[in-house]
Amino acid sequence: MTATPESLGTGTGTEGLGVYILDITPNGLAARAGLARGDMIVAVNRQPVRTVDAMVAELGKAGRAVRIDLQRGKERGFTTLRR
Repeated sequence: MTATPESLGTGTGTEGLGVYILDITPNGLAARAGLARGDMIVAVNRQPVRTVDAMVAELGKAGRAVRIDLQRGKERGFTTLRR
């Protein structure tokens, strides 16, 4: 499966520091991983991502379990997305 924002159940935008989640599909991969509207993805498998293209490229390299580092408001954390 090719990883795209749509296949993950997200709508995305960029803010220069990461990939900002604009929308989450209920019960999609992103929702099941605990990602939420307004989160900013800052790294995929510990590789920084600043654009949607960079995020998609890193997701394409990843296996079935993917570490997603994110910022939610002023808090930083991570979750694991399982495909």
